Amino acid sequence: MRPIKLSPPLPEKIAKALPKLSFLNRHIAIYIVGGWLRDKLRGKISPDLDLIIFNYPANKFAEKLARILRARIIKLDDFNQIYRLILIDKNNRQQIDISQAKGKNIKDDLARRDFSVNALALKIAPAGSSLIDFNNGVNDINRGIIRLISPQGFVADPVRMLRAFRFVAQLNYRLEKNTYQKIKKYARRIKESAAERITEEFCRILSSNHSAPIIELIYEAGLLEEIIPEVRTMKKSARRYYFHPRGLWQHTYQTLESLEYFLLKRKKMNFPEISPTELLALKLAALLHDVGKPLTRKVITGRVRFLGHEKYGEKLAGATLQSLRFSKQVIHLVQKLIRYHMRPINLSSSGAITARAAWRLYHDTGPAFPLLLLLALADCYSYRHLPVFQPEQFHQQLTTIHQLLNYYKKFTAPAQPKLVDGYLVMRKFNLSPGPMVGKILRMVAEAQATGKIRTTAEAIDYIRKKRII
Repeated sequence: MRPIKLSPPLPEKIAKALPKLSFLNRHIAIYIVGGWLRDKLRGKISPDLDLIIFNYPANKFAEKLARILRARIIKLDDFNQIYRLILIDKNNRQQIDISQAKGKNIKDDLARRDFSVNALALKIAPAGSSLIDFNNGVNDINRGIIRLISPQGFVADPVRMLRAFRFVAQLNYRLEKNTYQKIKKYARRIKESAAERITEEFCRILSSNHSAPIIELIYEAGLLEEIIPEVRTMKKSARRYYFHPRGLWQHTYQTLESLEYFLLKRKKMNFPEISPTELLALKLAALLHDVGKPLTRKVITGRVRFLGHEKYGEKLAGATLQSLRFSKQVIHLVQKLIRYHMRPINLSSSGAITARAAWRLYHDTGPAFPLLLLLALADCYSYRHLPVFQPEQFHQQLTTIHQLLNYYKKFTAPAQPKLVDGYLVMRKFNLSPGPMVGKILRMVAEAQATGKIRTTAEAIDYIRKKRII
């Protein structure tokens, strides 16, 4: 093992804390392991640190180091002795994970880790020390590959299969051939893992700006269909019923790919900011927006139709995401996007977009409105490499999306004062509290938003003319 020196050898906070760790003796060994070292060799600065400790209780060490660093301590896993220190200094957040070593020595501990690029260690010592690399991790970092250490690594922890793809996305590395073959071999075992852990890794993959090619690799390895069973149905769906040569999955993949293309351009297209939760829901909706198609295929007057596939898809997606323990917020947003994903394009084919039509769509979707526009646009653009794609038609669809986006900005501009309220409506029209009052207020709000009425007098007159009372 060739010694490698790091410069600086230790993170600043750990180096400053060393003189205060007087309770340590020659029998106690503490090592930095994993991602901080990997990123350091890549010329990156990681705010997070992983420490393992031999011959001393990890909980006591975590408590003492927390006092020295004035950090908050969190028990991640008291049984396995894993703790997290949270440091906040001048708005910078850093975390240090401390765990009891699992092997009898550092070589044994590193052999139990997932991939060679994460199986590096550096002993914390006043005199400094060299990087420890028993698994050729430095060479793999230089080559840019993710390689499994133990042949039984995926059997020991199947979530590592997803984590491998996450590192491919995060580090822009490639999978070593034998590691990829082992993922294909053990793909079915992913279901042995807790849903929460699967979801955490899957979400981290989707958070990448270019997750589509990674998702395609996961699909080709047979792993995606084990996580999302509907993918298996897409895979088996008859090719002749879909425009894409590889059937429904190819359309789904290219929808996600198109979505990420437009997400990178969204600022130039004047789309509003998207939160991490919205981004996750949007990408999940791209993956699941057509899962209802295989259940609704019918041939009507010689044409294949998928009438109502949005409603079936909404239910299927909800059940799948619930089984994966996604949050209710994400599930509801994904379902809403699937339920309405055809509406913007249907509006495009109906001619000019009226303020009323735009308001109705906004009323149904609320804050999800701009997300829905991006999904609809990606859905259309997924056909761009096929003979069926018509540039003129897509240009019209793009125009419709811009018109709807402009309406959204009008609808979400600083709120106009209400022209009428429930008390005024009940007094003017001699009504008791009830659903009719709410119906009238919604009708007035729509007319105000679309510019049909501007004053209270016009609102009262509008209600009379509608003759709903």
